[in-house]
Amino acid sequence: MLILIHRTRAGKPYVDDFVVPHLDTLQAMIRDTGDEWRGGPYAQRAQELLRTHAKDLDVLIAAYRSLARRAGSRPERMVITHGEPHAGNVIATADGLVLVDWDTTVVAPPERDLWDLAGGDASLLDYYAAATGTEIDDGALSLYRLWFDLAEVGGYLRLFRSPHDDTADTRESWKELQHFLRPAERWPSLVE
Repeated sequence: MLILIHRTRAGKPYVDDFVVPHLDTLQAMIRDTGDEWRGGPYAQRAQELLRTHAKDLDVLIAAYRSLARRAGSRPERMVITHGEPHAGNVIATADGLVLVDWDTTVVAPPERDLWDLAGGDASLLDYYAAATGTEIDDGALSLYRLWFDLAEVGGYLRLFRSPHDDTADTRESWKELQHFLRPAERWPSLVE
């Protein structure tokens, strides 16, 4: 389905601006050495985790911006992308499989739809490249994986900096923050 979508040419859809949600807020939190966070039970732990990884996050943000500039300078690679082509957005119909939930559709490098699929089975990238004649750009794969990590970290830190309670959702969010805020483990080629 992604191959068919990526071959489609249509009108003037929105083009990816490579903006990571909450990135400016994340950078402000990295630079802020002022008051202790007191918004709830995870506030100080989240702030300490951020302080521990602040320099590494700066490296990741710089790497992201460099990758985004490179991807944005190659308009010939842009295709219509779905944005979330995971199993939850595929429905079996009498006519076959269909991809639903098109609210994140933009024109972008094909790796926007491929980065997460590649993590599960790298042979999918070989299949895609053979079927489309498009060479996979490893930098663009990293761009979108890094976009996701930075968006997750920024969102969770915003949550824990704000008033919050100890709920099942915040406990899960704390686990997720700890998972994504491990720059040296998740990005060893970028963080020394």
